[in-house]
Amino acid sequence: METQIATPSNHETKPVQLRSSAPHAVEINWTQPVIFRPNDAVNHPRSWLEKREKLEAHVLYHAAKPSHHLHEPLPTSMRSTTEAQHYLRHHIVPVLVGVSSNLSRLQRAHFCDETINALVMERGRHQVARLTDLSISFIRRFVARSLEFIDGDEIRDHGWSTSFLRYCVDTLGWFGLRPHSLQDFSHSHARTSSSGSHGNKRQWSHGTVNLALVHALRALAYTLDIAVVSFAGAHLEHFDDVYFARPHERHGIYQIPCDADSKSSVMIFRRHFECLAGFLGDHPAWVFEVHERGHVIDLSRNLYLRASPEELANVWGPVWRSEDLSPQGRTRFLLSRGLIVGWRHSSNDPPLLPGEYFCHWTDDPTEAASSSPCLPRYINIPYLFIGAHSHPRPH
Repeated sequence: METQIATPSNHETKPVQLRSSAPHAVEINWTQPVIFRPNDAVNHPRSWLEKREKLEAHVLYHAAKPSHHLHEPLPTSMRSTTEAQHYLRHHIVPVLVGVSSNLSRLQRAHFCDETINALVMERGRHQVARLTDLSISFIRRFVARSLEFIDGDEIRDHGWSTSFLRYCVDTLGWFGLRPHSLQDFSHSHARTSSSGSHGNKRQWSHGTVNLALVHALRALAYTLDIAVVSFAGAHLEHFDDVYFARPHERHGIYQIPCDADSKSSVMIFRRHFECLAGFLGDHPAWVFEVHERGHVIDLSRNLYLRASPEELANVWGPVWRSEDLSPQGRTRFLLSRGLIVGWRHSSNDPPLLPGEYFCHWTDDPTEAASSSPCLPRYINIPYLFIGAHSHPRPH
């Protein structure tokens, strides 16, 4: 379903009244809002919520629920290609098939179109989580390619195995979760390495490649499985008590090793977001992060959210965009609860990247009316960077 952006040629001019319940009422004229991704959530919110809850339970029921697989001892060596193939067929193929089946369930229920999304921590800005679009067609191609590789003869060829390992690492990178340990390993296979004083060339053994491949594909399969389950619950619902063997251990932090030495892991945990507590009902959201051994994870601080309006609507919609008719000219985004407005960026906030607009969520029209700076009118706003405090912090 195509998303519309309000422009001078397609926006309505009929004003919408926004009146505050505060002692000094504030009245603002706005254009009729332009909706992002209209669906049943707009016209039938109660039935849509019931449908979503049933769908989430159905998706979780058909997910891998790898309670025993995630906690069993991981292989530390692969003596033969047959051993690697047996492990992948027994442990990984059912997970990949489940991912594809659950994506079909979400699409049949019209819960998503061509993408799902996941909350992924940025590496450069440690308090920022991106709402990252994940193409369903890309995931399907990866699943089909993986099943073909596991069941075919390519796994027995050193070159093909190395190439597929690199493909897995690149796919984790597409997810925003490229592990350093596997990235280095993959690059080692992209070129021969020199050893010894005479510069003799050597390559990693096929067994070493197979072991790395098993861990990379395992991490990726479970990460995709959890991402689908998380999306089905709008990234807010508890599923760890069903999905994991020991829920809430280590304060609800779960990890999937990406390599045999556990130098890198995909971490999954629940985090709160700055200024979005009212919108999310005080619920923390599931967030993914690639973690390198020895690095400290700071769970004490709330996160900032970086998302496009379309990504936001895809999981927490509907979202409307509306333009202010006043000479000042402002844009706001209306949600099912509250609205998003522009806000002053502080030196205490993470730096903004090109295309990002600093924002604040509020359900107070008086506060919204006094927002500054304003989101611009009639132009594309690629990304909302949400996390402002209601009262600007001192510089």
